[in-house]
Formats: sequence, structure tokens, C-alpha cells
Amino acid sequence: MKPEDVRAFYESDPVVDHYFRATNNVGLWQSEKIIFGNTFSPDASLLELGCASGRIAFGLWKLGWKNITALDYSQRMIDEAVNINNALGSNIRFMQGDALMLPFEDESFDGAIFGFNGLMQNPGEARRIKILQEIHRVVKSAGCLVFTTHDQEHPAQKAFWEEEKIRWQNGTQCPLHKEFGDRCETFPIGTSFMHVPTHDEILRILNATGWTSISSEFRSSIAVENDPVREFSDDCRFWVIKKNPV
Repeated sequence: MKPEDVRAFYESDPVVDHYFRATNNVGLWQSEKIIFGNTFSPDASLLELGCASGRIAFGLWKLGWKNITALDYSQRMIDEAVNINNALGSNIRFMQGDALMLPFEDESFDGAIFGFNGLMQNPGEARRIKILQEIHRVVKSAGCLVFTTHDQEHPAQKAFWEEEKIRWQNGTQCPLHKEFGDRCETFPIGTSFMHVPTHDEILRILNATGWTSISSEFRSSIAVENDPVREFSDDCRFWVIKKNPV
């Protein structure tokens, strides 16, 4: 799938509405509260990437984080976030922007978050590497990034990826899939893109972009989530990584 197709998906009415409802009805996951609380102090300056309509940013703000900048590629998502922000009266700074070219000076933030598998919704390993390099640039020395991925080795997904490997060997994979691990799924709200990596794949690109893995745990091993969270998202892997000294 092309990047412009992914952007169009996240600017469509059904998808914007889906994320708006998640912001209002799902909020922060219990696992997110634990991971963010263990990683970032409440006075930390945080950059949230792929913020959509603000589910994570508003959840953090309500828990006491007051120095948050939230960015999304979709102007439609930012418009929704700003509307909610105006109603709540928070001081979160929402802005439209591209994670490939972050509009910030070097070492502007204490830490960063790329939640809900947002990094993996960027097609092409080269793009994902460039994004990790950009986050590395704007995060302070020894600062952390928290992000999530799905995982080919998750017990619930292993069978699919074994079958997908055979499809690639036979040349019968979906034509929208450009790299092994790509997965396009069609839902009532549209066709979504996700790259599903292996654990070793993530370690490889972290090593190539100046990051060190601190921890990686499946959400299900961190906390028991409520029904709205489980309906909103399948199990995923939380990564906590630290910027290597330059």
C-alpha cells in the first residue's frame, strides 16, 4: 500500500469518527498507564506521534502530564483533537505534521510516544527507519521512546504468518503487500495497512537508528484490559527504548 493511501484512510469520515469515539469511550489502556508511568515523570516534556484525536494525550493530561505536544499526519484528526481540547481547556499542543520531517529542534523533548502501532502503519522499512532517526534527533540524550507493534511470533498470529510465508514463496501474496510482514485488512470503515514485524526485526532497526531496547512485553502480560480496550485493539507488544548517546 502507498503512503498516500494510508493517509487517505485516516482522513476518511468513518475512521476519524472511530478514533473520536475511542478518545471519548476507551481512553488510556491500563497497560499504557503502567508503561508510561514507569517510563516518564509527570514533568517530562513529551512528544506524541500519531496522536489521532487525542486518546493518549488527553489520558496523560488527565493523569497529571502537563507538557505534551501531539502530532498527527491527518489534519482531520488534528481538527477533532483541537475541538476536544477546546472543550476540556487543556494546554496540550496539537499540530499536523509528518514524522519523517519533524518540525522541532534537536533534543527538544525528554521523551516520545508512538502509540497504537502507529509506527508500523507507515509502509516501507526505509520510512520506519527514517522516522526512528527523526525521533532520535528530537529526543534528549538518554531519553526514551515508547511504541507498540503487533508481532508475527504472537501465539494468536503464528498460524497466519506460516501460511503467509507459503503465499510469498508461491508468489500469491496480496499485491498491496510490498514487504513480508505487510498486512492490509478491509473493514466496514475501509482498508487499513499494518506492518507486523518479528522481535528480531525491531531489534535490527533499533540498532541501525541509535536506540537500545530497555523492555518489550506483550500487553496481555502487563495488565488485564477492560472490554472496550479489547474490542478496540488486539494484543500488541510494548517497546520501551532509550536513545544512545550521540
